[in-house]
Amino acid sequence: MFLIIYMYIRVCECVNYLSPHSIEHMPHERQRLHEPMTAEDRMLRKQWVMDQRLAPHEPVTVPELHPQNMFRRFFAKPWDFQAYKLMPIIVSII
Repeated sequence: MFLIIYMYIRVCECVNYLSPHSIEHMPHERQRLHEPMTAEDRMLRKQWVMDQRLAPHEPVTVPELHPQNMFRRFFAKPWDFQAYKLMPIIVSII
């Protein structure tokens, strides 16, 4: 019984119950075409478009966000070692 409750809690934590929403200033085309855009609207729209561009270093991977326990690290080491050794060979073939 405890296991079932624990699993239910874990599933509920992983699911986002909030609906996604747009952070765009005018997300719908009707809003943009209904009346002329003001200078402020144009500035906000331009800023939103510029914010959508990724920087050269993105996406950033942070290993601390996806930690592995000691057993997974232990059993993954041989496979990681083989992958690192075989990677130059595989890349040279392609």
